[in-house]
Amino acid sequence: MAEPAAKGRAARPADGCILVIFGGAGDLTKRLLIPALCNLIESGLLPEQFAVVGIARTAMDTAAYRRMIEGGIGEFANAAIKPATKRWITERCHYSQGSFDDPATYEKLRDMLGGFAATYGTRNAIFYLATPPDAFAPIVRRLGKAGLVEESEGAWRRVIIEKPFGHDLESPAS
Repeated sequence: MAEPAAKGRAARPADGCILVIFGGAGDLTKRLLIPALCNLIESGLLPEQFAVVGIARTAMDTAAYRRMIEGGIGEFANAAIKPATKRWITERCHYSQGSFDDPATYEKLRDMLGGFAATYGTRNAIFYLATPPDAFAPIVRRLGKAGLVEESEGAWRRVIIEKPFGHDLESPAS
């Protein structure tokens, strides 16, 4: 995201983007990702051109997702997080129910990102895989088949894998 500040120079906000979290209804999102975003907001490191899309199998709509995010902020974020920060991030959270192996999930995501380009003023996207390791390859393949990782017209795309490879400390990194 943003470059570390050089000595005597302030860090600049990150480029505008849509953060798509596969596993967006999970514990990692509530406990770590959203609180970390709150810290970035309060440090002035997230731009206005930013939003979150959570994707998971859990049945809920965007309003329910926002309530879940808000509750997670209250429970897991720094107690000093300002109400304006909580409101800012919550209003930028969206949800899409879908299975990671269903092509329709990625078609719907493509449509959402197209609409968000105008709403949030960015076509950049980060695909964050907060999923079990066995879901990494299928999600990346589906993103590719749907054309979602193609960079064009100055827009960038990134895939971030949250967890280490393997299943335990003894597993080979493969």
